[in-house]
Amino acid sequence: MVGGSSVNAKDDAVATLSFDQAIFTSIRSPMGEGYRIVAASKGVTPDEKREIVQCAPSHGSLSSTLNEATGMACFTLNGGRQCVFLSRTAGIEHTARGGFRVFTHVCLFDPPVFRRLSCDLFAIEDALRECFDDQQMKKPPMCLEQGRIALNETRAERGAAPSDRDLGHAARILAAVLAERRLLVVGARCARDVLSAVVGALPAYTRRRWSLSYGLKYSPGRRFDLMFTEATNIEQTRILRDHDVTAINWSDQPLQVDSPYEDWVSFVERGWKTGRTASASQICAGLTETCDPVVLACLARLSEDLEHVAEADRSLLREIERRHAGESVSIELHQRMLADLRKATERRRWQIDVEEQADAEAEEDAILGLA
Repeated sequence: MVGGSSVNAKDDAVATLSFDQAIFTSIRSPMGEGYRIVAASKGVTPDEKREIVQCAPSHGSLSSTLNEATGMACFTLNGGRQCVFLSRTAGIEHTARGGFRVFTHVCLFDPPVFRRLSCDLFAIEDALRECFDDQQMKKPPMCLEQGRIALNETRAERGAAPSDRDLGHAARILAAVLAERRLLVVGARCARDVLSAVVGALPAYTRRRWSLSYGLKYSPGRRFDLMFTEATNIEQTRILRDHDVTAINWSDQPLQVDSPYEDWVSFVERGWKTGRTASASQICAGLTETCDPVVLACLARLSEDLEHVAEADRSLLREIERRHAGESVSIELHQRMLADLRKATERRRWQIDVEEQADAEAEEDAILGLA
């Protein structure tokens, strides 16, 4: 509970899922002044609390020094639950260190709940970022009950795209993540937007396995797989020397990655360029099972052919059917999309028949009229 009421992402009329939560920040209390977990729901275990404290952002850990700076991280705890940090500044630091105090809402999702949310941390962030108002952040509650988050299909239907100037970097980052390359991305102009687009184009299975962050400074306790941050050249050199990670500087040319997922990346990139991001996003939300590059390439072709069917002539319909005849199906989503394609081609053939019949009748009427 916060101030005696549940922390909800939506009102009670919307179907919601429960999750455990905690607050990590610094406040004056009989326990001291340092950064610590100041409140947690009963389901947060001692082991989980220790893991949270080891990597949660404390004073000076946000990349930006500006007021209203934000950061986020998502990773899997040793016990199997998914941990999401939603961090932001919360007024002036009350100690002599100066600067802004960092307030982090920690959300812990059981694996089935995280899958129900399509493993989409940006949908989670959109729903939960404003759970605590300014007053609650300045004086956090001393106890919390489980939070609730609404199931929201809007993001999966809409998708996300980077700006035109960031598209090249975003596509190469997507290729590198799919190829399981750990990345340190420095100096991205719109880090949240780029990372949101990349996450939207990752299968839910990959989202669940990968740890990532934006807006947080690098530290040994936060050695995530994909990190969007700010770092000086000296800091980058030290990180690259000590850790197995590839650095991407936004001022450089996009990273060239030899990836077996190029067909999928090209499909996503075309969607970003044309603003048609929903198809890739919907496919990714349904990919909760592991899938290889061949399957992703098949799904990309299926998706594009499904869009072409609506205006196809008989010749193109035959070509589309030929392309997908005898495809090996290994996952349920592939099977559903093939069934959708069959229904769409049958419907389009019926439309063509109707159109041709109407044209023939109109031509016959015209001939009779001339006679």
